[in-house]
Amino acid sequence: SNFRFWFVLITEEIVNTTKYRRRASAIYQFNDMKKVFSLGLH
Repeated sequence: SNFRFWFVLITEEIVNTTKYRRRASAIYQFNDMKKVFSLGLH
């Protein structure tokens, strides 16, 4: 049962990390788009 506990813990950690990375990359891409857009205006 101890193994199962650690397995669930690690799985949740991986899922949370993946979600966070995806969100961070989305924000990063959005900032890039804003940068390109503002460069296009000038």
